[in-house]
Amino acid sequence: MRPLIEQTNLEKHLDYIKETETDYSIKQEEVRFIQSGIETLVQKLYDIITEESGNRIDCKNNNILKVGSFYEGTKNKFPNEFDFIFVFQKNTPNCVDVSDKIKEKHTVLRKDLKYSENASRTICFSKFVKRQGPASKLMFIYQQDKCKDTCLYVDIVPAVKEIDAELGDSVETICKLKSFREEIVKTGSYLLVGINTPRWHSYPVTSFTETEVHFMKHTLSSKHVTVYKLLKFLIGGHGHAEIMREKIPGEGFSSYMIKIAMIEHHYECENTDSEDKGTCVLTLLEKILCYKREKNYPLLTSDTYKNIHGKSEEILEKLIESLRSMQNSTNRLKLNGKLKLKPVGKQRLVKYKRIPLVQYIVQPIIMISALVMYVCIMCLYVYINLYNWNKKNHSKVDP
Repeated sequence: MRPLIEQTNLEKHLDYIKETETDYSIKQEEVRFIQSGIETLVQKLYDIITEESGNRIDCKNNNILKVGSFYEGTKNKFPNEFDFIFVFQKNTPNCVDVSDKIKEKHTVLRKDLKYSENASRTICFSKFVKRQGPASKLMFIYQQDKCKDTCLYVDIVPAVKEIDAELGDSVETICKLKSFREEIVKTGSYLLVGINTPRWHSYPVTSFTETEVHFMKHTLSSKHVTVYKLLKFLIGGHGHAEIMREKIPGEGFSSYMIKIAMIEHHYECENTDSEDKGTCVLTLLEKILCYKREKNYPLLTSDTYKNIHGKSEEILEKLIESLRSMQNSTNRLKLNGKLKLKPVGKQRLVKYKRIPLVQYIVQPIIMISALVMYVCIMCLYVYINLYNWNKKNHSKVDP
């Protein structure tokens, strides 16, 4: 049994964030309805877009993999995002281009993809949103009586499953995180994503998504699951980081990058004998800040991710400083129903919204002023040279 510890202000605040920002805001019965509806509709979608392709996988009930934060048990606040992988047969001429198929059958999908247990609430397909790398993002509408419609988003990625009986011998060549290799060997397979996906990689990308879901759900401790969800909110807010990365590619940290840091921390954590979440949160935030400064972020399938830039470092430093202050403070914490900390992504987004004023008004003025000054200097230079030339010529003409 873990020893009880007196809660610090930091622990109290993290508990408050958990209750108000990471725990589901709806009852489990409604979560089950949304889950059942989305899964039913995604299965129908799979059947519709593959009925003519002949690329369905032979294994029953394994043609669709349920992945992502909802199935890992790490989704915050509301279940409005779902991730699936459509697994197709190996050695087929083409892996189905999900995006093109959905666009082609859009009218049929709008008509056929509807789910309802009773008249009071329904889920129906709305539209294809966009292609993002190998993923196709779709929007569904969740309708309830006397409630505002809610958008549910589904990401679908086509992939081929590699089942390798000798994975134990080759795993070190495909996974760079040594401590995680054993988990991959237990799964006995990995995925090749992006095969024949237009406008993306010309080569397949290795993915350990199945192993990650199992790890997050069954191996990671309940405390570390809570820590991960807290970090997702403290860094990304509720979708703020995603909005920021759409505006400035490479800015900030995705939830996947936070997950990799969490997996590393699982093997390194020395704070396993208590329920103290604050120490783990601070350790991970400092590690992420270190990665940010070095512009190198570890990934499972490659040594580092180098495309890290942006101006969130200062905000992250202030967040760590505030959390440290809470941890060390002896004064009684008064929340009064308000968060003391704002997510890094939200703060960065607020700063970004101020940039256009500088970018589109002040910067052009500075550039025009510099250009005018340059022209004036050049004119003065030419005038002085002409004046000296004229003076020299006049002195030669005069007796």
